[in-house]
Amino acid sequence: MPRYKPCGGGITARARRNSPSCAKYAVSCAAQHLVLQIGRHRVACDLPASIGMSMRESLDQYLVAEAISAGATFNDGSAVRAIEQDGAVLRVATDGLVASARYVIGADGANGVTARLAGFPSAIERGTAIEAEIMVDDSARGKYDQSALLDFAAVAGGYAWIFGKSDHLSVGVYTIDAAARRDLRPALATFLSGNEDLCKGTVMLQRGHRVPLAGDRASRVLGNVLLAGDAAALADPLTGEGISYAVASGRRAAATVLAALAAGPNMLSSYDDYLRDDLTKDLKFAGIVAGIAYRFPRFGLQLTEDHPGMQSLVAAVISGTEDYRTLAGRLISRSPKLLRYIM
Repeated sequence: MPRYKPCGGGITARARRNSPSCAKYAVSCAAQHLVLQIGRHRVACDLPASIGMSMRESLDQYLVAEAISAGATFNDGSAVRAIEQDGAVLRVATDGLVASARYVIGADGANGVTARLAGFPSAIERGTAIEAEIMVDDSARGKYDQSALLDFAAVAGGYAWIFGKSDHLSVGVYTIDAAARRDLRPALATFLSGNEDLCKGTVMLQRGHRVPLAGDRASRVLGNVLLAGDAAALADPLTGEGISYAVASGRRAAATVLAALAAGPNMLSSYDDYLRDDLTKDLKFAGIVAGIAYRFPRFGLQLTEDHPGMQSLVAAVISGTEDYRTLAGRLISRSPKLLRYIM
């Protein structure tokens, strides 16, 4: 640490509510406006709450420092090799030591090893993204100091994004479409070459990554091991945003372990209940919205443009101040218009 982590790095109002640490974090810049586009057709709307833009190496290093200041011991660069049950104790073997614990929380991301070593079934894979960090001139970068752009024509079953950072732009493509995943690199290349702000920029780094969506795991508790964050598959199906759900699950996982230490391992089942019935319940409606938005993106953009109330609702959902249930209900109420659009 710090190390590069491919991620849009957006810190929404939901993330700030879910984590006092995220609320205190000093972002490099903040999007006050959202631009939705399909080709040359654009709809711009104000966000009711800003989306802070961060580089994950900076955010993650800050969170590590917060943990250390609270009393955590941090063993950097020590890969986990095995997790074995030894009576009532778990043995976690790493490159440098063997740690004993009554409970383990695996918060090692989409490609982490905790779930596999602990014997969890493999997660379904749906979301995938590829991101590039791009140096552009000041005039191009300045356009995104306070704006975030989402383009729904760049890739099937997803979108391309442009997010401003302190000295460059983060640009990427995200999809939940299995066929489109094979063509993400060409899709990103096409998006970069077709955008006047990006085509003359310099790509400093480009990485792909999995986005484990809510619903991709049936359970996040097995024995005395809990999964949190991307390891638990909690990301938003529409946007792929995972920071707000990661910090919320991490805090609840810690509280659950404290309860289990006091009252026994039967307390662990409450963690799965919380993830299913509280934290990700609204994301079922996000899946409905994603199904409509990605299958009929032009309809969604036109509806957003024609109805100021819908525009405000979309901006509120993406910024994290409104829930998906309300948006899904509004879209379903427009079903006659949707049927006409399909026909």
